[in-house]
Amino acid sequence: MENTSSTSKEKRQVTELLKSIEKGDHGPIGYINSQKYIQHNLTAADGLQGFGALMQRLPPNSARVKTSRVFQDGEFVFTHTDYNFFGPKIGFDVFRFEDGKIVEHWDNLQETPTAPNPSGHTMIDGPSEAKSLEETHRNKDLVRKFLEDILVEGHMEKLAGYSEGDHYIQHNPHLGDGLSGLGRALEAWTKQGISMKYDKIHHVLGEGSFILAVDEGTLAGKHSSFYDLFRVEDGKTAEHWDTIETIPPREEWRNSNGKFRSPSQATRAPLRRRTNRRCSRAFQTCTIASQRPTTYRTDPSDGDGNRLSLIEHHRFRTDVALSTVGLEVPVVRQDDCYNKTDQSEREEPNHNINDEYHDHECDSGYAEDLLVT
Repeated sequence: MENTSSTSKEKRQVTELLKSIEKGDHGPIGYINSQKYIQHNLTAADGLQGFGALMQRLPPNSARVKTSRVFQDGEFVFTHTDYNFFGPKIGFDVFRFEDGKIVEHWDNLQETPTAPNPSGHTMIDGPSEAKSLEETHRNKDLVRKFLEDILVEGHMEKLAGYSEGDHYIQHNPHLGDGLSGLGRALEAWTKQGISMKYDKIHHVLGEGSFILAVDEGTLAGKHSSFYDLFRVEDGKTAEHWDTIETIPPREEWRNSNGKFRSPSQATRAPLRRRTNRRCSRAFQTCTIASQRPTTYRTDPSDGDGNRLSLIEHHRFRTDVALSTVGLEVPVVRQDDCYNKTDQSEREEPNHNINDEYHDHECDSGYAEDLLVT
């Protein structure tokens, strides 16, 4: 008997919350933690009040919501939906649950094309049931490696190793099926001077055969967010859906949370760095380190061997490796933050992820802002 997905309470609540946009039903709003709700849709203000204000801007009786796919990866539920939301759109939504309530939301929306793609597929049709749940971690690793090799590093010669040639089903509105369709499109875009570049893979979520990647890069020179959903079959990418959204300039954002705070870091408490408060703001790079192992707690849903190879936020940078919950990792670089402070005031940094952050001079960052690369 094949191991397939089931409908959890969290999946049901997310589906009902999205449908409430169309129905005007206020009941599902109760699934949201009104005290902690963090919004990453940059057109909406933060918190539950921002969500309400966005709904009020909708023309009366204009919204339509049909969710075609809903999956769960630990505390994260992600969906694929056909919307009429300020116009026809296809969207991916990611919700994070904490203590039974929704506390955070990310999305990526693209206008619905008026016609199918060159192979006759829409941005939303196709299979929707996750299978082979025991293969989730392996499939996530496959998709991450595919994105790194092909779209980040540009090693197109490796493309054939990730799918079964022209059996690859494509739902991007501009591409046809198979590797040949992708190759022809990329060649045509190059001739037209249109470039597509993936710079960072922020997170990979999955349930069985369906894997969603949250990526950042540029399309035709515009800062963009890429959400890519893959269906994996027999260790190969067999089908692909995506949405691409241009990121507005920061002065147009209605919240300050940003588009790409990585879901795997979302549950982390502020980071404590016990550096001296006289550490100069003039330092552009402030390397924090310890000569003994320091415990970092990763999110329990991210125990699939992801490597956090580089943490970079404002004025500090450190190299660490994270793979499982509670892993102790040695950090061996010398601390540069102290070189303008008195030697006698030094103390060994012990940046446990649960400690309260209180170094106001050297950095004001949070652990949840760190990027999984």
